[in-house]
Amino acid sequence: KVLTASWDHTARLWDVAEGKELRVFQGHTDWLFSAVFSKDGTRILTGSRDGTARLWDANTGNMLLVLKGHTQAVESALFSPDGLWVLTTGWDKTARLWDAKTGRELRQFSGHAGYVRTARFSPDGAQVLTAGWDSIARLWDAGSGTLLRSLAGHTGFIEAAAFSPDGLRIITAGADGTARLWESQTGKQRHILQGHSGRVVAALFDPDGKTAVTAGWDHTARSWATENGAALQVLRGDIPGLQTSIIGPDGTLAATATRSGLTAVWEISSGRHLQTLRGMHPVFAPDNSRLLTSNGVDTVFLWNSGQRAALQVFTGSTGIFSLDGQQVLTTCADSSLRIWKTADGTLTASMKGHTGRILCAAFSKDGQRVISGSDDQTARVWNPASGREELRLSIHAGRVVSVAFSPDASMALTAGADS
Repeated sequence: KVLTASWDHTARLWDVAEGKELRVFQGHTDWLFSAVFSKDGTRILTGSRDGTARLWDANTGNMLLVLKGHTQAVESALFSPDGLWVLTTGWDKTARLWDAKTGRELRQFSGHAGYVRTARFSPDGAQVLTAGWDSIARLWDAGSGTLLRSLAGHTGFIEAAAFSPDGLRIITAGADGTARLWESQTGKQRHILQGHSGRVVAALFDPDGKTAVTAGWDHTARSWATENGAALQVLRGDIPGLQTSIIGPDGTLAATATRSGLTAVWEISSGRHLQTLRGMHPVFAPDNSRLLTSNGVDTVFLWNSGQRAALQVFTGSTGIFSLDGQQVLTTCADSSLRIWKTADGTLTASMKGHTGRILCAAFSKDGQRVISGSDDQTARVWNPASGREELRLSIHAGRVVSVAFSPDASMALTAGADS
């Protein structure tokens, strides 16, 4: 099954095998801002400009709950790690916690003087972190709603905030050009990460929490030691114009790409530059051992991490790995998708049907299906073994910009320029 959400105030569920619309999720009275699956794929959570979030049964399409309390649009909604709670943020300067079984509002996190831009659960779900346009991050007890700490220090609004994997540290990124590390247990500001020459728009920890990476409008990504706040490396390559930065699955490598067509690979722990590769749009393989880059037009390169010679060259403008790393899916200028074996570069399938540029694509977890989205305002599900189109979804009124399968691949989520 496939799930879509749109500005027509609905989400819709489709049968993959027959291409039929199974049901319409009706209830919102304004366009949808967000839609996410629960971790187990059994529920769907939507947020809307109508000021509500709604929970749906992913298998039946029944509306389970209406989470009503915000006085303005619900910008984002997410499940707690155990799936028992829902956390929403709104334009009304509040975040709210809800019982995911009953829909009862449990807590209202009030105190921000501006729009709450981001909210996160701690890894154990016991605390809630909120941050936004009043330049203050706030840490709350999720169980009681008590304000535990206010993390004040930024002189501009906060763009991003995140917990470390162990929940002991918090990183915030701000429009004042700094990122800041805090102790979650005391609220004490440990380190100001200074070096960016413009707004810092992203911040995250590596999987072991020992390194943080930030990215900013100064066209750089930077890595920092979380223990002492020391700057480890500026990830910019040899030329300005940073376009993309990513961290590999195991947290040991980072890749940065520039508008001039080169990708640099770095060792995060030491900041050591390992290699410079031809192409942009880097994608790590699931096992971190290989990397895809592309020229964005007609060529995708497969590289071994640490080596300078391309292992394979594929036709396509962008590429992604299957989850087992054995296949590469490329999107091509002729509006087709192609699947290749990474071992020897053999073309195994070519999937044609889109009438516009393909903007996004994804493998299902088992590699048995592919979904794509296009300028032609459709999303399509394909059988990569045969290359056949199994389902065409034409509900969006604009280009389809993002697609993803649910964990069991029985459903998928699409997002379009029509919202």
